[in-house]
Amino acid sequence: MAHHWDPAPLRIPDLAVDSIWFEPTAMTGVTNFEQDWDSVKEKTFLHRFKAREIYRLLSTVLTSNLSGDIAECGVYEGGISALLAKIIQNQSPEKRIHLFDSFEGLPKLDHNKDLKFYGEGMMSFPENSVRQFFEEQQLTEFSVFHPGWFDQTLPKLEQEQSFCFIHIDCD
Repeated sequence: MAHHWDPAPLRIPDLAVDSIWFEPTAMTGVTNFEQDWDSVKEKTFLHRFKAREIYRLLSTVLTSNLSGDIAECGVYEGGISALLAKIIQNQSPEKRIHLFDSFEGLPKLDHNKDLKFYGEGMMSFPENSVRQFFEEQQLTEFSVFHPGWFDQTLPKLEQEQSFCFIHIDCD
């Protein structure tokens, strides 16, 4: 009898990951993480462990008082964007998060270069749904939406615009 291996990713309980990778002294900057994560986790594919690292990194950057805003390239449902906006809200309310996404999903693929299991339009999520989520989370004043393809939206930024942190999660 042949053994069938399920290629689905293994799920390690969050507590086990946390106890392996985080010492209590390494928890600087994640004091509100649990509450913030609970409010956004249904709107992201990222695992809690990775989200917490992003949270910690941005918190550290903001305590360094670097100039510039925050950007996310690849928004999807807005979960991580909202998590970043919550950090801004709590630590640096003068900053903004710039959200860059086509909101149309993946562009037409070249199957000679792109993975075959992706298809045109996959990963689409309506911009108005992300905006509504930001309204529900009371984060609209901290966000700037840039709908469209990166090659069209990024060049339109003001020359003075700078970023102290950019999360790139695009396909």
